[in-house]
Amino acid sequence: MQNMLIKCHGQEDREKPSLLVANALISLTTIAGILVLAAFFILPWLPWSEIVKCEDPANTPQILPTAQAILVAFAIGLPAALLQRICDAYQRGYFGYSFLALGRLLAFVFVCLVVWLEGPLWLLASGFVAVPYFIFLIGLVLLFWRRAFLRPWPLRVDLGIMKQITGTGFLVLFLHLSHAMINGGPSVLIGFLVDASAVAPFYVTQKLLGAMNLLIAPVLLSLWGAYGEAAERGEWDWIARTLRRARRLTLSLLVVPVIVFLLFGQRIILLWTQEPESVPTWIMLAACVVYYAVRSVGTVYGTFLKGTNRLFYQSMSNLGGALLFGLFGYWWGSYYGSNGIIISMALFGGIVPSALWYLESKWLVEKHLAWVPEKGAADE
Repeated sequence: MQNMLIKCHGQEDREKPSLLVANALISLTTIAGILVLAAFFILPWLPWSEIVKCEDPANTPQILPTAQAILVAFAIGLPAALLQRICDAYQRGYFGYSFLALGRLLAFVFVCLVVWLEGPLWLLASGFVAVPYFIFLIGLVLLFWRRAFLRPWPLRVDLGIMKQITGTGFLVLFLHLSHAMINGGPSVLIGFLVDASAVAPFYVTQKLLGAMNLLIAPVLLSLWGAYGEAAERGEWDWIARTLRRARRLTLSLLVVPVIVFLLFGQRIILLWTQEPESVPTWIMLAACVVYYAVRSVGTVYGTFLKGTNRLFYQSMSNLGGALLFGLFGYWWGSYYGSNGIIISMALFGGIVPSALWYLESKWLVEKHLAWVPEKGAADE
């Protein structure tokens, strides 16, 4: 839907966007309904005691309701996620990201409140997922109020649009599923091969290093629409310059955090948690730093590939990296424990996909600049 809206924006079409948004809303609502059904009719049949190991068997009964609550919260929030896609399509990403920041802040407050009141685990986990989506929903209503041409009314199914949305949507689905496998897979593998309590060092490190992307990702993803519009107009010289600038900006923003985390990351985590068992080994810390730094650079080229509809290549390369991570993560984790799993994540989940995205982006830009040799040489 985002790429189709970008095309409408480039053509100054104010008639089609409402139909695109309506069909995307219908699609997401249908998916949400399927996920809710899965939460109550499929999850109860899974062997949770084998999937997630608990030191205290008394905690096992909490796993199923927690998983169900998270899936339902995620499903209900799917339609609200349209806010960021629409904002990025019209190069107003800051509007969506402001609501995302507010939602995450309130989610943190909610988690602290549940912990203080000693609430159940399912409430804590589902609230952490649901609160940002609720704030997104408020932002979506405000967006429709301010931009009447985007309002999804009437809710009418257009088979041609639905086919385009679902066709591209499946590629994006594979991309996000593979990304979820890479980000969530280490916790699952550590819990399965080592122990559930051994997940803590990785989880704490993951959340801390995720802060590196808070300033970088919104800037890079805001270029999605700009790349799409520029490609439609044949402005490949501008795209080449912007890619180089985005790469330089990303690397400059990463230098200090990478050095700080490598040198003082363990001390920072100990001061933050006050629990020595939550401090990762230096190998795990270094592998996580490499992963997040490389993925940040990869986002430069991943955003460009999304904007130019190279989603099949991007999705398949990321899915291939996720499968390799799962295979080698299980193998190395059986021999080397948590460190082997995180090294596999950094190599196959970070370095391999990002390198492939860079090569594809480089080839695509050079291909379109080749018809003007002098310009292509100058840009290179």
